[in-house]
Amino acid sequence: MSEIVRLVLAIICFVIGFICVSISIFGVFRVHYVLNRMQSAAIIDTLGLLFLLLGLILISWDMGWFPKLALILAFQWVGSPIASHMVGRMEVRTDRSLSEHMEIKDERTDETEEEKV
Repeated sequence: MSEIVRLVLAIICFVIGFICVSISIFGVFRVHYVLNRMQSAAIIDTLGLLFLLLGLILISWDMGWFPKLALILAFQWVGSPIASHMVGRMEVRTDRSLSEHMEIKDERTDETEEEKV
C-alpha cells in the first residue's frame, strides 16, 4: 500500500475516532443517570478506540506494532463490557430511587419491584 494512501486513511481514521470520542465525552457530561452515562461512554470503548487504534496501526505498519495494538483493542473490547456490566449492577443494587425511572427485575425471584407490592 502506498505511503500516501496509508497516511490519508490513517488521518481519516483519526478524525472519525476524534469525533466519536468528542460526542461520547459530551454525552457523559450531559446526561444525569449513571446507566445513561454508561451508554454514552460505550461509544469511546467501541468506535472511538477502534478508529484511533486503526489509525495508529496504519501509521506504524512498517514498525511491527500491529500485534501489540491489536491485542490492546482485543483486551479493551473484552474487558469493557464486563466492567460496564459490573458498574450497572452496582448502580441497580445501590440506587433506591432508580425504580422511579425504570422497571427493575429481581434476579433471585424473577419478579419486578411492582409485582412485589
